[in-house]
Amino acid sequence: MSQKKRFSKTVTFAMLFILIIFIMGCSKTVDEKTAEPDSQEESTWTKEDLTKLKNQPTQEPQPEICNNIDDDLDEEIDEDITQECGSSTIGICKKGIEYCEKGFWSNCENNIEPTNEICGNNLDDDCDGETDEDCLCITFFHNNYTPSGLFEKDFLKKLKNNKFPNLEIKEYIVTQNENQDVLTAHKQKHNVNFELLPLTFIGDNHIRGYATEQTTGKEILDLLLACTDCNCD
Repeated sequence: MSQKKRFSKTVTFAMLFILIIFIMGCSKTVDEKTAEPDSQEESTWTKEDLTKLKNQPTQEPQPEICNNIDDDLDEEIDEDITQECGSSTIGICKKGIEYCEKGFWSNCENNIEPTNEICGNNLDDDCDGETDEDCLCITFFHNNYTPSGLFEKDFLKKLKNNKFPNLEIKEYIVTQNENQDVLTAHKQKHNVNFELLPLTFIGDNHIRGYATEQTTGKEILDLLLACTDCNCD
């Protein structure tokens, strides 16, 4: 082979190699340009779209609790959440209900709480399982016009206000037409034949008439202090 032919063949291979390199470079450029629309499409997402994507729930619905959060993922917060409240269901007491409001419990509604025991109403006011306990009772008969009866009436009021807040005073004003039957029943029960008024019953004891605080008043006070069963009849 002549030197001229070898040179021509070498040039041909070189040009073919350059052509292959050029074609490969063009192919890569086309691929990169083809991929650009996808990149541009991704960049067209709005801030609102990204916010919606970010706020999509990532957990399963949970039972709703009072915390100002939509736990059950139903787009309502703290809906229909209540709980029982109150201290007791004994005696007059009863439980109430509280409502959840923006993550906080409302005041207890419709509950009845213990109060001081009220003697003579046959109710367990302090909700301790006992009715009218520690109560004292005086049954007091008078005619509302004799001085002794009026003096005793004032004395009994002072006893209740100053010494015995749980003292129940059952007062009967006796006239010809009123409370005669109640007086007769008490006299028969306690075997009393005394006809004059005032007449006072404390437990199983009775006191006839009334003189002064230092005499009859002291007698009434001593009976109340010693009484262990002084509920009213």
